[in-house]
Amino acid sequence: MGIWHEPCHKLYQKVPVAENDDSDDEDLQESDYKQYTCPFYYKCPRHHLEHDIATALVWIFTPASFIHTRVPRQGFEQDLTFAEAVYRECKYLFVDEADRVQIQFDEEFAPDEVLVGASGNSFLNILELNLGTIYNSERGDMAGDRFLAWTSAHYHTQNATNCIYHLLLTHSKLVAWLGSLL
Repeated sequence: MGIWHEPCHKLYQKVPVAENDDSDDEDLQESDYKQYTCPFYYKCPRHHLEHDIATALVWIFTPASFIHTRVPRQGFEQDLTFAEAVYRECKYLFVDEADRVQIQFDEEFAPDEVLVGASGNSFLNILELNLGTIYNSERGDMAGDRFLAWTSAHYHTQNATNCIYHLLLTHSKLVAWLGSLL
């Protein structure tokens, strides 16, 4: 194991078996072991930063670590990236060189994309087509709460886009006004 791949939360302990069990050690299955955290974890100097992060008043990130790095398990109840944790926990967010960071976030989260268009290649059209395959299945993928929230947001996005698109197609003054802003 290399650095950052320590088995701190992946130690195994053999589950006690009945005395009359005559199985050999060779027959042991993964279910015969219980996964647990190292007993020295909370005193380990290697994890000092992870312990302090949940109560820290100031967090400093690079844009990439903000987006991709996961928060330590013991500080938060869920598996989150720092971006998700900041969204839920942070009251104030200060960004140095915000214009440069904004460019990096745009490249990560909002690459150049045609949202609506006559072709079938627009982003919202592709989303609609992919959603259709789920609706035509046994709908087993729809069990999760996140999926339900996503489909609701998708519906509202499509509806708002249709309303805005209708306004742009029927009100030439609005199109002229928007053209002057760009």
